[in-house]
Amino acid sequence: YYELDVENSISVDDTLPFVGGGVTAFVDRFYVDLYAQGAFSGDDELQQSQGVDDPSGATIDWDRAEYSASAGVAVTDRFSVFAGYRRSDMGFNLLSGDSDVALFDYQNEGPFVGANYGLPININEWLKGTLALNVAVARFDGEIDFSNVEVPDITGDTVGYTAGAAWIGNLIAPADSGLFANGLNYIIGVDGYSYNFDQDNVDPADPGGDEISETVIRGSVGLSVPFNL
Repeated sequence: YYELDVENSISVDDTLPFVGGGVTAFVDRFYVDLYAQGAFSGDDELQQSQGVDDPSGATIDWDRAEYSASAGVAVTDRFSVFAGYRRSDMGFNLLSGDSDVALFDYQNEGPFVGANYGLPININEWLKGTLALNVAVARFDGEIDFSNVEVPDITGDTVGYTAGAAWIGNLIAPADSGLFANGLNYIIGVDGYSYNFDQDNVDPADPGGDEISETVIRGSVGLSVPFNL
């Protein structure tokens, strides 16, 4: 689920599927993680004001990409801390007849720090795995660039929090050799955040709002293949 709201100006939301993948490399207790994901096109009605010429309720569609890189250290066998940098890019197009007209782009990026905790659970053969919990705090800068309307770009910044939980279980047991020599794991997770950006360039005489709100809630199912270099 994704929602973007610029107070008294722009509001869109939709539930849409996404695909992503990443690589994590460990050296002793240290690790580096790279991740990327892309969301399929969403669509919604655009609610707008502040000089935007398109009529309220016009249909738009959009796509979203997210990238992150982080490094961390396992403090104990169950607890680790990490720091990294994340960026997301979204393009919003106005649907006009059979064509798409670029309307605005939204980007945010910034550093984050956080922690993971893994709780091993072994109740029976069907409920055996690790419950992984994570929290992070981030400092993001956001910017909205309008394409075909005479509206000033919007910038803002925020400090916000993210949280998530995942169940990690074994799907294929380790073998002596082959692709799954170290086994195959499955991951079922949910995570999300809700940030409120304070706009940097608000005109005191502007009747519009001064807050950019972004909400993301993700549910995911994935596979993990451990391997040795």
